[in-house]
Amino acid sequence: MTEERGDVQELSDFELAVYEAVAEIDKAGGAADIGTLTAQIDRPEEEIWAALSHLVSANHLHSTADGYTLGPHDWAPDRPLPRPARADPPAVRAPALAARGPYGTIPTKHPLGRVRCT
Repeated sequence: MTEERGDVQELSDFELAVYEAVAEIDKAGGAADIGTLTAQIDRPEEEIWAALSHLVSANHLHSTADGYTLGPHDWAPDRPLPRPARADPPAVRAPALAARGPYGTIPTKHPLGRVRCT
């Protein structure tokens, strides 16, 4: 059974700021309490409570005995996206004329370090 969560685009900028503050604390392994959130977010406590209430009702956050934690999500803050596995590119064989000099000769190294065409 999957838990439905509200659309992120319905959240206000302030609600996103509250969510990000809870996510940072949750990422560190803790739960965000109202005291920590009011210290981090410079807004009245009533506004923070209202944002938390909306985030919980939209299933973006869970309320626990210790505070607020992230609800179900399919991403994590600061986690790089997985890169698809790449196979080594196949060896490209250069055409025979690519090794030749401008006049159709093959450049070779002279014993004294100069390039000569043979």
